[in-house]
Amino acid sequence: MKKHEEEELKSRILGDRDMFAYYLKEVLENELIENAAALGIARLIIDKGAEELTDKQWYTFLRHGVGDINYVPHCRRDYERIPWEEMLAAVHIEEDELCSYCRHKEEKGE
Repeated sequence: MKKHEEEELKSRILGDRDMFAYYLKEVLENELIENAAALGIARLIIDKGAEELTDKQWYTFLRHGVGDINYVPHCRRDYERIPWEEMLAAVHIEEDELCSYCRHKEEKGE
């Protein structure tokens, strides 16, 4: 993940705190973070938010908690942002990097 992509993701996390916390809970329930430090940071974000994270915590979390592991920046079909509530399906369940609308369209053959 490039530096500008990390900054965009950080901004998205901070700007959509509640929905990101919802997604992060799903990630933890499915044991999708293996790095111990990133796992601790994820729990901290759920409990207290991400606003007070240090630069080192952000770096660790973005590299080993979400980033390329549990996040895609946009739908591969229409390039719109995938909502946090659809991220788990896009990354792990369906593994197709699609939002639900585009997944539905592809299933219909459109």
